[in-house]
Amino acid sequence: MSEPVPPRVDRQWRFYVEDMLRFARKIMEYSAQLDFKAFDSGGQAFDAILRNLELIGEAATHVPEDARARNPGIPWRRLVATRNRLIHGYLGLDNDTLWSLVRSDVPALADALARIQEGRTVPAGAPPAFRRYVGIDYSGAQTPTSSLKGLRVYLVDGDGAAAEVAPPPSPRKYWTRRGIAEWLAAVLSEDCPTIVGIDHGFSFPLRYFESHRIPPEWPVFLEDFQRHWPTDEDHVYVDFVRHGSVGNGDARGGSSRWRRITETRTRSAKSVFHFDVQGSVAKSTHAGIPWLLYLRRRCGDRLHFWPFDGWQVPDGHSAVAEVYPSLWKHRYPAGNRTPDQQDAYTIACWLREADRSGQLASFMQPTLSPQERAIATVEGWILGVEDLPRVK
Repeated sequence: MSEPVPPRVDRQWRFYVEDMLRFARKIMEYSAQLDFKAFDSGGQAFDAILRNLELIGEAATHVPEDARARNPGIPWRRLVATRNRLIHGYLGLDNDTLWSLVRSDVPALADALARIQEGRTVPAGAPPAFRRYVGIDYSGAQTPTSSLKGLRVYLVDGDGAAAEVAPPPSPRKYWTRRGIAEWLAAVLSEDCPTIVGIDHGFSFPLRYFESHRIPPEWPVFLEDFQRHWPTDEDHVYVDFVRHGSVGNGDARGGSSRWRRITETRTRSAKSVFHFDVQGSVAKSTHAGIPWLLYLRRRCGDRLHFWPFDGWQVPDGHSAVAEVYPSLWKHRYPAGNRTPDQQDAYTIACWLREADRSGQLASFMQPTLSPQERAIATVEGWILGVEDLPRVK
């Protein structure tokens, strides 16, 4: 008679991780349309959220110590302790604490559990690298001094909630591109490590550098581009340069077939030369790049442009990175926010959660071959794009 086959312990504990992920996603769904006032008033959603918090802690008790040790980035003991406090009458937990846990910790936990489901481990998180997180939804419409409804800014300060930043008092109702650049220069000059995510391209495909015989150096590119595309000057539309009435756009054009490596990895991201189509980033890119040069001149070495200045941001420095909010927007229900507000809100929230969960550091070191890494320091990279199938 053959020996009985022992149970697959590793597989069994992963079932509990799967349950924890399901419970976390339920909490995110139930809390999506709530603000703190609605949460604090109780009701069915409140009860459902608390019940799923209990279930997460209950499932965590069944994950063995060796599995916990392999994934130290998940706060196993705190999850169990929260469960125990909840079932014993909220010992040490008020609704403010619970709301912070629901809106900040649970989404980060869901991300970490999803990594385990994908067969990866969750390392111990490092201390947060930043204290403020800024998300900017950009627009290339009209001129640098035009008040644009599509320009939106959200900021998260430490453990606070994401809040929209209004433009300085003026006759203009909305932000201008010049106004955002000047505001950023002031904010980034403060002694407070801040990361800013902006949703337009920061550079062009390597083919562009080769075709126009530009040295493959990002600072050289910035200066060269601004001379040919002076879209930071008053009264200049991107289309004015495109059509030849201002600047010298013909001498620095590109093809919509040219794509950066990061765009091929993202799949849905369009070329920075793909104008006049739905979801195009071309116009905002051509309008925004001169303002990156402005910030570089104003802030100097205090500001790290990722990844052009290096893949690792020096301790205590602020950073600016290209982002693509479509990667994460499904995680943050829009509520009453407009699509532009939602994109800026998504960027700020994701940056904070990724930093506080310890994942931001890994996102800043994407999986690239040495050759790809060298190209990406010229073309730039979309923060958060990693481990996707390579396009051959």
